[in-house]
Amino acid sequence: MANMAALIVPGTSLGTPMVGRLCQKPGLVSRQLACNPIRNCRLPHVSRANRPRQLKVNAFAGGSFDAAIRENVSAKMERRNVYTGHDWVEHRSSLRFVRHLFSSFSSQTYRALLPAVGFLTFVAALAVHLNTPAGAALLASLPFQFPARLPMTIVNIPAAALSLLLVFRTNASYDRWWEARKLWGLLLNRSRDIVRQSLTYFAPQQTRLKNQFVRYVTAFNYALKVHLRANMNLDEDYRKDLTPILKPDELEAALGDPHPPLHILFMMSQIVQRADLRPIQGARIDENLTTFSDILGACERIIRCPIPLPYTRHTSRFLFLWLMAIPFAIVGDCGWLTIPVTAFVATALLGVEDLGVQIEEPFSVLAL
Repeated sequence: MANMAALIVPGTSLGTPMVGRLCQKPGLVSRQLACNPIRNCRLPHVSRANRPRQLKVNAFAGGSFDAAIRENVSAKMERRNVYTGHDWVEHRSSLRFVRHLFSSFSSQTYRALLPAVGFLTFVAALAVHLNTPAGAALLASLPFQFPARLPMTIVNIPAAALSLLLVFRTNASYDRWWEARKLWGLLLNRSRDIVRQSLTYFAPQQTRLKNQFVRYVTAFNYALKVHLRANMNLDEDYRKDLTPILKPDELEAALGDPHPPLHILFMMSQIVQRADLRPIQGARIDENLTTFSDILGACERIIRCPIPLPYTRHTSRFLFLWLMAIPFAIVGDCGWLTIPVTAFVATALLGVEDLGVQIEEPFSVLAL
């Protein structure tokens, strides 16, 4: 029973909740490995370089644009960090300003914005050209009248409304991200608690049921992670994560169900029933299983219901048209500086909008 009690750990990372002892790998501060003494095995650690990177690619997208999307998605996987004390010291260091400034050149977010920023920079260059003698001659030759400049009022009037749209978009996305983080933290706590209950309430001779129940608690967390991220090779991801945890017959039964997390919950309920516990003990374990089900439903609500699409589309269109108007409004005052100023403003504001889009779906960002 002493070995069984060792499964209850006082603290783990934000990563997938483990019921085994947590083993810190030297030099690795953002990833932890789990060792399960019951099965005498170690769940495999997958380095960032070897993680599968799945992405649905638009067949009609250009090469550079497609590459930017791939890099952006890969960067989201690399940012699934779990902070330690050392990370927080570095995070609040006064040198962060310089560090963040120089890391801009390698920022995956900025790289993903290159197509949009490049187009707006081209619009700025066009605005500068149209305000040269050659550009004036070109405008004079057109069969219709095209303004080379716009009054600054056209940019100033919608700026307040646009800022409100961006703030609401970012706040709504952060609320979704924070709710997902709290749900996963609750799952971690309940996983520890339900393992503690099973090891305590099950009879000493029910070692096989204890082993099976602990396996299914661990498998539920991994299955929920795969279910929420739902890459293209869903069955392959389930098999990869669950094979080191479940026995072959248990694995095939879970994969044969249309909803593996629900199947695992059902199996845990059956194990509790076979354990023939006292009513109050069974009720306490069942309360945690109900919490598992509630967490599953809440996570599915987040993943299946984005911020209303008309709001996202309207914000994106409004922002982009506004940025296209800026060069024609400031070219009279800035001259050729219109080009770098437009690129800077576009990168800043499109980055804010992209930030809201990236964290709107939190499960691909969180270190589950």
